[in-house]
Amino acid sequence: EAEARLERILDFAELGKWADEPVRTYSTGMAARLGFAVALEMHTDIMLIDEVMGVGDAYLQKKSSAALVEKIQSRQTAVLVSHNEGTLRSLCSRVLWLHEGRVRVIGEPAAVLDAYGEWVARLESGAAGAV
Repeated sequence: EAEARLERILDFAELGKWADEPVRTYSTGMAARLGFAVALEMHTDIMLIDEVMGVGDAYLQKKSSAALVEKIQSRQTAVLVSHNEGTLRSLCSRVLWLHEGRVRVIGEPAAVLDAYGEWVARLESGAAGAV
């Protein structure tokens, strides 16, 4: 299936002359571009994305965000792992805040991210019971 979609994958990844080189020679950013492009092209029930939106230049980040929005609007389930508040607020319909492997809050992005921000502020101020 990936071979049948190779042209579109490489188009999105924009690897240029590096496309024919062994993946082991790719930089971290190039490998992330390729991985994200493959994930976008494949049709799975659930797509897991871990911090990929932080890789690459502003152009790639915008292009990746637009492609991800398109996937989400197609009703495909996408799970995005990120610490980028802007990304979470703009792309997610629900946010889950994990702390030390336990769910702290789950719900609307604004409510969860606001609670997280308050927690961080308490930590920064040295408030007892912040954790």
